[in-house]
Amino acid sequence: MLGACSNTVQPPQVSGSMSATLHGEAWAASDAYATYAAIGSRHELNVTGRFLEGGQERSRVDITIADVNGPGTYDITNTFPFMVFINSMHVRWNDADYHVPFTSRSNLVAGSVQIVSIDSARVHGTFHATLYRNADPETPDTIAVAGGVFDVGIAR
Repeated sequence: MLGACSNTVQPPQVSGSMSATLHGEAWAASDAYATYAAIGSRHELNVTGRFLEGGQERSRVDITIADVNGPGTYDITNTFPFMVFINSMHVRWNDADYHVPFTSRSNLVAGSVQIVSIDSARVHGTFHATLYRNADPETPDTIAVAGGVFDVGIAR
């Protein structure tokens, strides 16, 4: 499950890359990493990419897959009403000097994540979605996330 994140949080020290087209613009993470943990009988995968500028986080993409059981396609699920164990995607996009959150916590979300390969050290995949904004009238109603690719180390 995703929560509020501080700009000063240090990522795990693993190598990786993440890129996508966000709202029609090419985007690439300055750092990217994954965590993979057994939670009861589930295996939750979290993949994060952050774009840093001047030492500050300007944008990020977070993906959570609630129960990864190997390569395959995982739908970004309908998360309204909010459920605890969900597949989700969150994009924080910075048009100016503030962060505008986009989240899949809406009943209108469509998208998927394809896990191409996963082992104990790395995960590689693709992603796409249309995410809806929270409540800022100066931002577009949706953000298109297209052509997303990640190849990241899994932090232990």
